[in-house]
Amino acid sequence: MLSGFALELQAHETFEMFIYMCQECKADSISYVHVLKLCSNMQALKEGHMILSIILENTLEQQEYINSACIAMYSKCGCLDDAYCIFERIQTRDIVTWNSLIAGFCQYDVIEHGHRTLQIFEKMRYQSCLLPDSTTNACVLKACSSINSLIQAKIMAVYVVERGFTSNKLVMNALINTYTRCGHPHDAYETFVSMPERDVITWNTMISGLAQHGLLDRASQLLQECQQEVGMLDIGSWNSLIAGYAQHGYGWKALAISNQMQLEGFLSDKYTFISTFSACANVGALFLCRIFHTCMLECNLSSDSYVTNSLIDMYGKCGSLEMAHKVFQNSSKQHVVTWNALIAGYAHNGYHEMAYELMQQMKRQGYKPDVITWNAMIAGHILHENFKEALLLYGEMLSGGMEPDDATFVSMIKTCSLTGALNTGQLVCAQVTTDSYDLNTAVCNACIEMFALCGSLRDCLLFFNQLKRRDRISWNTIIAALALHNDPGLSFSYFENMQKGGVKPDTATFTILLSACGHNGLLNGTTFSFESMKGISNVSPTKENVNCAVDVYGRAGYLVEAENILKSLLPYADVVGWTALLSNCKTYGNMEIGNRCFHHMLGADNNLHMVFNVHDRYVCML
Repeated sequence: MLSGFALELQAHETFEMFIYMCQECKADSISYVHVLKLCSNMQALKEGHMILSIILENTLEQQEYINSACIAMYSKCGCLDDAYCIFERIQTRDIVTWNSLIAGFCQYDVIEHGHRTLQIFEKMRYQSCLLPDSTTNACVLKACSSINSLIQAKIMAVYVVERGFTSNKLVMNALINTYTRCGHPHDAYETFVSMPERDVITWNTMISGLAQHGLLDRASQLLQECQQEVGMLDIGSWNSLIAGYAQHGYGWKALAISNQMQLEGFLSDKYTFISTFSACANVGALFLCRIFHTCMLECNLSSDSYVTNSLIDMYGKCGSLEMAHKVFQNSSKQHVVTWNALIAGYAHNGYHEMAYELMQQMKRQGYKPDVITWNAMIAGHILHENFKEALLLYGEMLSGGMEPDDATFVSMIKTCSLTGALNTGQLVCAQVTTDSYDLNTAVCNACIEMFALCGSLRDCLLFFNQLKRRDRISWNTIIAALALHNDPGLSFSYFENMQKGGVKPDTATFTILLSACGHNGLLNGTTFSFESMKGISNVSPTKENVNCAVDVYGRAGYLVEAENILKSLLPYADVVGWTALLSNCKTYGNMEIGNRCFHHMLGADNNLHMVFNVHDRYVCML
């Protein structure tokens, strides 16, 4: 009976029955486990303390499953130090005990707890004779994603394969999620393909990961494959795809998929509406806002605070502040997030004084503005190019004791970039690198770009060289900065260091290098870039790359080589490249290649205006 109450989370009845059983000396070990599980689920720390006292009085603390339940209870209640103290007192630890502690630390998506999880895992491997099971491995993989460590994820992937967990869906799903969260969806996809069996969670995780990284066509394709393999799609897959398109600015596509989902017989849930409202905001379709607002009311979701906040945000971004205010006033629960959504709407539309007044009103009603409140007002000023006001707000924010976050730093660095405020930028970037701030790669990349745009290559290099974590964007940014300051030699040096550091160049990297070669007429650099591009998988030249190379070869008089590039890369060649080669043929008086250029362009699908321009250049050669 006690387990029945515990499963149904009837907390009051369960505790009363448990106390009665203790008084009658009828409480056994199973009863303790059930009531501790209830304390975990309800996060009832006070009652949990009471149960632990009874356990200690009755000397039950040496029973492993009771200890595991105590560890789980304290972990769920956020008392990780207490959970660890109980763990340390246990003389004989089984796999459940270790897993309870590891799961407790990894459940909080915090860098510090992620590192602690890995430390406990290593302690388990080297201080006990126990082998990690599927639960252990899944938790440790989650910790790898918390600390955003691809290296640790790769180490765990090798361990998973060696220990024969490749057929375990719990572990493999965790590995897919870890790869996507660490910014490597291609590794996640390779893991997905290698799985002998997949469940709905596998498909949802993979579709969501691809959508989050903007690989939307592939995610859409997987959605169709999921329907064929599983037979029935999960609404989570639809929601992931809709959210992916909305987040990457493809509002109309997101709305089309939402409509398709309805036609397939799925009813929208809160997550569907949140993404749909975001899509409506992207496209600025006020009439659709009203339609989906009505649909949301029909689904009885108006009391959900997340949906309400998204609705206010949607109306604000679509310029309907009257409706945003109306939804705000009618909301059953007003939180800081609700106020922030309204303030952001006014700031976004240029009503900066009203946004500031709303923040003061928010304070008067007992709500403390958070960093998102300030970010919304700062972003509004930047959007409307009120850069001085944005800097003043930032100063007021700091003087009030509010700690900036990543979004604040990015906004302020962007302001300094646009205004050339190098001194202020140096102060902001110095704050970014303080010991108390966990360096965010995106923020650091913004600092590198800001120093480059403000003309301080020295600061740019100093900042980059002190970074411990550098992603592909970091390297591309510093290479572009060097190219901007006409130092292509150093650009290529950093390009080589990039590869030595284990970071794979992408199309953007080669576009930067070839652009630098084009501006400086570097023939050897152009050849090197093209040869390097061939040796890297999943990297293909763009039209801009081809045109740049043709221009460099053509201006240097290497017309045959330029023509060969165009011929060998016909799918990537366009009229700009052929026109550049024709102009160079005129410069060097090469009638033979010029004639081939002209006739090739006549046979291509070009507009009439372009043909006339080409004809004029060709005639000038005759």
